Amino acid sequence: MNDSVAAETLVHVFHAGVEHELVRATTATLSRFGGPLELPVTGATFGPRRLHAIAHVSGAQVPTLLGARASLELDLAFGLCFDDCRLEYEHDADRLRVLSITPPTSSDDWPYADYPALLPFAPLELASSSRREWREFATRHGLGPDGPALEPPAELVVVVPPPMTLGVSLWGRMGDLEGVRVVFECALEPRRVRAYTVAT
Repeated sequence: MNDSVAAETLVHVFHAGVEHELVRATTATLSRFGGPLELPVTGATFGPRRLHAIAHVSGAQVPTLLGARASLELDLAFGLCFDDCRLEYEHDADRLRVLSITPPTSSDDWPYADYPALLPFAPLELASSSRREWREFATRHGLGPDGPALEPPAELVVVVPPPMTLGVSLWGRMGDLEGVRVVFECALEPRRVRAYTVAT
């Protein structure tokens, strides 16, 4: 694998005033991009398309998660085939329970026809950790249409931009060019996630 492919940041994690950048690894790790969503999904009714597994973030790749939280396993799912999706769910080691999803019905051609059922799988490793103010992180990733808030909206925030090197288009040509990214606001105890998209 060449250096340009290895260097693409696939997942940005903000926690405790630090941005952690996760890139594609060449060996198996506890964190990953894409692949199957292995947890059973319960709760609110939606469909017919399923949620996509966007990423799985392990505390092993987030150095600011100290002590017991270092064993955190966080599944990040999203309704990629649900136009302008807004999703809230909670999960533990045994299931993912959807609390709300808007819209509840997927589209045949959103974000484009023949959208893949799974995103390409890639193990993730930590490339860098940089101390940042929340407003700096939010500005870098286009969060807050009226300007970023002074404080993060959740204990841990994950931003996933459209990947350029995994052989799949997340949003179609124009959406990828616009830098549409998926944002996850995560409460850790209990694990509760609010997910939506922003364009930069």
